[in-house]
Amino acid sequence: MSAPATLPAAPDPVAPVRRRVLIASAQIGHTLAKITAATATDLRVLRAVAALADAACGLAAAVASADRDERDEVQP
Repeated sequence: MSAPATLPAAPDPVAPVRRRVLIASAQIGHTLAKITAATATDLRVLRAVAALADAACGLAAAVASADRDERDEVQP
């Protein structure tokens, strides 16, 4: 008797997004490391960092919402 055939793994639709987020995170970390005491007081830098924080909060909210939606789909 032969072993049952297995289905190939489904492609991970989240993998490309995860990869892009990780790359962006590394780029952001590299950029933030370049902020000095002199540039940290520049209003343009402060606004850019505030915009980054807002974007991160939006992403976190989207992930939390997607997690809730996924849990809701799984429960009967």
